[in-house]
Amino acid sequence: MMRKWATYVLASVFLLAGCGTTKPRRSKRDRVKGKIVSSDVPKQYKKRKNKCEQYKPLVLKYAKKYDLEPELVMGVIKVESGFTRKIKSRVGATGLMQIMPKTGKYMKCGSNLYDPETNIECGCKVLQRYIGRYKGNLIYGLSAYNTGPGNTNPSHRKSKLPFNFRYVEKVFRWRNVFVRFGCH
Repeated sequence: MMRKWATYVLASVFLLAGCGTTKPRRSKRDRVKGKIVSSDVPKQYKKRKNKCEQYKPLVLKYAKKYDLEPELVMGVIKVESGFTRKIKSRVGATGLMQIMPKTGKYMKCGSNLYDPETNIECGCKVLQRYIGRYKGNLIYGLSAYNTGPGNTNPSHRKSKLPFNFRYVEKVFRWRNVFVRFGCH
């Protein structure tokens, strides 16, 4: 009987200790009607604000032109290049959206894929094409953007997740960050 009573007392002490943890209140300066305040943004997302803001007008322009969500395009740029414009992968993908020169030539994007405007326009054109190819399915469209349709088609036929689903998850995660916090 005594052990049972002691167990109840200890359990209630632990429960009460856990209930005391609440979020700290914000001051009036931090509260803005319907807006996200800088204190809401996690620290790891604040670092590259300038790079993101630099390319945002181009992303908005070409996302609208190719009927894409701007935050999705920003997510692709973040995952592909981290907003570094003069970058080339080990397989030859170039620029912000990591366009393969062969793809750029096929899509008639222009010769200078290091130019941010050319690269973002070409990347949006390619992304829109792949999403359309899979009838609006973003998972297969992003997978094809990353590895090409030849690697994505077998997964699509079998209705399985593509082997590069981690890439798709990263893009979705960053897309959600841009939807929620913008370029922070």
